[in-house]
Amino acid sequence: MKAGSHKKSVSWSEVVIEHVPEFREALDNFLFEKGALALVHEETSDRMICRAGFGSEKPAGETKKDLEGFLNELAGIFDLRPSHSIKWRSVFEDTWSEEWKRDLGPLEVGSGLIIKPSWLDNKSWTDRIILNLDPGLAFGTGLHASTRFCLDALAEYLAFPENAEARILDVGTGSGILAMASAALGRGFVLAIDNDPRVLPVAVQNLENNGLAGSVELACADPASIKGQFDLILANLFSGELIRLAPTLGSLGADGGKLILSGILKHQAKAVANSFTSTGFILTEHRNEGEWAALVLTKPS
Repeated sequence: MKAGSHKKSVSWSEVVIEHVPEFREALDNFLFEKGALALVHEETSDRMICRAGFGSEKPAGETKKDLEGFLNELAGIFDLRPSHSIKWRSVFEDTWSEEWKRDLGPLEVGSGLIIKPSWLDNKSWTDRIILNLDPGLAFGTGLHASTRFCLDALAEYLAFPENAEARILDVGTGSGILAMASAALGRGFVLAIDNDPRVLPVAVQNLENNGLAGSVELACADPASIKGQFDLILANLFSGELIRLAPTLGSLGADGGKLILSGILKHQAKAVANSFTSTGFILTEHRNEGEWAALVLTKPS
């Protein structure tokens, strides 16, 4: 990208990450959750270079530490030796020109919901519910497969009139996208939780921007602290965390309720499914895309 005049520019924090292609989707999702305003990618024969712009406010030291830890975690998940590199630097805002927005389009969820960047107008979707989400959604990568899985399964569930009043729990809400979609498509109680207090302001802002602040209850909490039962539980987390939480989430599911689980690598799907079927749920759907899988399970009435 071509830098413009520096007269009106401010300095942005930028991180340049060289990594293996397997990390791309999960890394993109992580960077947006941590506050990245834009991403661009370059690809070589066997490596990828990701540049993420964080705006004029420098990321907290915890973000830098979390990034290193997350990349090491991905290496373990994919059974690879850590081979990434991370470089932080300051660049002029003009380096991140408006050009990066050109290929970012809307995401259609089911037949009733559009999730789009705010700079696109609403004229093309007068018959849809529209959610604006900037920047905590990786439109530029087609949206992380694990989040798409959850959104599609959620839309299918709420398409049935008898599910409109469902009590829904979103575990690890992050940007709040699944909670917002739940509130927009349904009419029931929605509780969104995350155990990282640093991400909750992102969800709060997104809910306010879409007029949904009064439709979702947000909490910084671990699932073990939640009381009651839910008709639908959404959990887009890595496999190890899902397995750890299986007894807790299983106990939070109402009779006849459903679990939508994502963030799972294909080769780990069986272990995740087994951890939940042992709590009394039945596996009713298994979806795959690339390296990723999602599971839908049902608790007998």
